[in-house]
Amino acid sequence: MPRCASTTTPYWFSDAPVLAVLAPRYARSLWKYRRHAKAYRALVLDSGHLSQTLYPSATELGLGAFVTSAINEIDIERGFGLDPLAEGPLAVCGFGWRAREMTTSEFDPGGEVWLRRPDGADES
Repeated sequence: MPRCASTTTPYWFSDAPVLAVLAPRYARSLWKYRRHAKAYRALVLDSGHLSQTLYPSATELGLGAFVTSAINEIDIERGFGLDPLAEGPLAVCGFGWRAREMTTSEFDPGGEVWLRRPDGADES
């Protein structure tokens, strides 16, 4: 798969050391929930739980993490040889080492990840 083919808008994710594609097999969920409409909802919830587990795990290791559903499904399906009617990507998760400087915005309301000096400049 070409570099950055898995994500569309968030180009800064292309350099992440680890990317994990959350791509369920729809038939398994439909079988489990007896072809009920809640089968897809369960897939989305499971993907959300998996992706949110990544954040505290990465933080504990001092790594940065992300999850995005702004993905290029067609390139991912082709790259992994997925049948889009049977299985398909819902999101891409990733993690890796933080950069020395914050170059994109990041949610850090407590100021604990990117420490600030009293004069407002970043610490190195």
